[in-house]
Amino acid sequence: MQQTGYGTNHSLLEDHAEIITREFEKLPHLSLAQARGRIIELTGIERDISPIKAFLKRHGLRYLKAGYVPGKVDAVQQAQWIAQALQPHITAAQAEKEHSLFMDAAHFVLGAFSCCMWVLSDYFRVRGQGVIVSMY
Repeated sequence: MQQTGYGTNHSLLEDHAEIITREFEKLPHLSLAQARGRIIELTGIERDISPIKAFLKRHGLRYLKAGYVPGKVDAVQQAQWIAQALQPHITAAQAEKEHSLFMDAAHFVLGAFSCCMWVLSDYFRVRGQGVIVSMY
């Protein structure tokens, strides 16, 4: 029987897979070009973007949008405000004594806004007060 050797190519990056994935866990990269530069820095092996993308996907990294967790939130103070300020208005609105309108306010938050990054698992960043944005 003749052996063709088909599918037996071995990437040099596979020898450094543990180091690369550990580094990407610590600090996710925003683009493939940035990831490529970090891989060259870690291993000295230069590859084009396509093999880098295939390597990252093969090792479980995904290109996901970062979620945000609000920072500086005081849960006790928030619960007091709901009980003392908001709840009486909700009760009055349910009794049809007043009208309540809830609107979403657009406001600027000072902080870093990163789009997507190459990560092994869900990634959340802390930013100023606001809403929790989930991963998708």
